[in-house]
Amino acid sequence: MRASRSLKVVAGLTGLVGLIAVLALGGCSASQPVLPQSHSGGVPCVSDPTCTPYSGDQARAHGQPVAWIAQHPLSAQYYFGASGSQFVVEGPCNSITLPLQQHGSRLVVDTSNIRQTAEGCADGSTVASREAIVHAVLLSRQVVGRINTTSDTITFSAGTDSITFVTA
Repeated sequence: MRASRSLKVVAGLTGLVGLIAVLALGGCSASQPVLPQSHSGGVPCVSDPTCTPYSGDQARAHGQPVAWIAQHPLSAQYYFGASGSQFVVEGPCNSITLPLQQHGSRLVVDTSNIRQTAEGCADGSTVASREAIVHAVLLSRQVVGRINTTSDTITFSAGTDSITFVTA
């Protein structure tokens, strides 16, 4: 029963990704960065000057703090290049790759090219519920990214849901 439920969640999320429209802000290019194949997710930054590791240990769901993320932080990598960047998040069950452009402190997510793995959650409903906040923020049509170079943080938010990453 749990496997069936996880498959339904994954199928629903896959459908959601197909419905996400491009977030277009004036003057921003939506071109995909040219990155080595190894940057498609799951590979930590090791001796790579175009990569910065991040850890997501703060989140809010419906405006309220998410307790589990402090004990189970998300791993992420920010790959940057002249033609664009990618932010790869290793969620509790799957990874999500956000292609983006940086404009000052604003990170513009190309929502039409978000990629995610579809492995499902083998560890049951607790992990699947953790995955829900990751999807609520990062797969939203209204996802907004902000980078703060003073505090070395990146925050992605959608409505009252948010996840904050700090350099690892």
